[in-house]
Amino acid sequence: MGVLGKALLTGSLLTVIAGIGIVAVVHRSYEGPDGVQSQRFDGIATDLFRFGHTMQLIPKAFEAHVSTFLIKSGRNYILIDAGWPTQNHTLLFMAALKDATRAGTLRWILLTHGHMDHIGSLKEIMEAFPDAQVVMHILEAPYVAGGVSYSTIPADNWAYTILHSLLPNFVKLQLPMHRILYVSGESGDMSEVKGATGQAPQWAPAKGLLEYVRMPGHAPGQIVLLHKPTASLLAADTITNLRGGFLHKTAPQLGFAPPGATSNLTQAAEDAKALAELEISTAFPSHDHGAGVPKAALVGFVQSLSL
Repeated sequence: MGVLGKALLTGSLLTVIAGIGIVAVVHRSYEGPDGVQSQRFDGIATDLFRFGHTMQLIPKAFEAHVSTFLIKSGRNYILIDAGWPTQNHTLLFMAALKDATRAGTLRWILLTHGHMDHIGSLKEIMEAFPDAQVVMHILEAPYVAGGVSYSTIPADNWAYTILHSLLPNFVKLQLPMHRILYVSGESGDMSEVKGATGQAPQWAPAKGLLEYVRMPGHAPGQIVLLHKPTASLLAADTITNLRGGFLHKTAPQLGFAPPGATSNLTQAAEDAKALAELEISTAFPSHDHGAGVPKAALVGFVQSLSL
C-alpha cells in the first residue's frame, strides 16, 4: 500500500472517531471541550498573523486544531476564516480579534470554504463588526448562505457520505446581500471581488496584495490564498500538518484532511500537486501544529505520493 493509500485508510478510521466527537459537540449546543488555544493573533510573517485553537473531541485521545489568519494592509484588516462553532472558541477568538484590529478597521471576513470549523464564529464577528463584508468563492455560496447541505455533494468515498449523514445542516446563516462579496473562476486577484448583485465592494485590497486559487477537492468552492508581499500561502484544508500517534505525541507531519471531510479525494490529491507548483516560500495550512510548511517540504510530500 502506497503512502497515499495508507493516508486515506488512516483518515477513514479517524473520520469515524471524529464523527462521533463532532456529533457529540454539535449536540451540546456548541459548548465544545477545550484543549490548547491561542490568546492572541501571533505574527507569522510581515503583516500576517495567526490564531490557533485546538479542541479535544475525545479528551487526551483525539483533538482537532484549526487556525484563522489576519492580514494587515495599512490600517485595514482581512480576516481569513472564522473558526470553531463553540462558545469557548468564540469568547477567546473575539477578544483576540478586537485587540488585533483596535488600531484599524476590519474590512473583510474572507472564507476559504464553509465547513463548520471555518465559519463557526461568523455570526458573532458580523455583529461585532457591522461594516465588514463576507467574501467567498461563488461556488461555496450555496453552502454558506443558501442553506444547501454539504451532504448533497456527490462523494467518491464512503467516509464522507457517512459523516455527513450524521451531521446536521447547522449552517443557518442569514447574510444580508449587501454584505456578501464573491470571487469566481479558477484563480485571480482578490481586488476583483464583486457584490452579490454585481455591485462594487465597499472596500478592496490593492491589486497584487492577495491572490486566490480554487482547490475544489475538499469543498467545491475552497480557495487558497497567496499573500504576495511575503510569498506566504494560506493553504486552507488542501493539506494538513498535524501531530499524530497516541496522544498526539509525534512531530507534525504533512497529510490530507480526513476523507470524511473531503468530498473528492482524487481531486484533493491533484490539488496538493498544484499547491506545490505555486511560487511560495511557506505554506500555512488551516490545520497546522507546526510553524508552517516550507516549499521544499511541500514538494517532497507531493513527490512521496507518486501522483
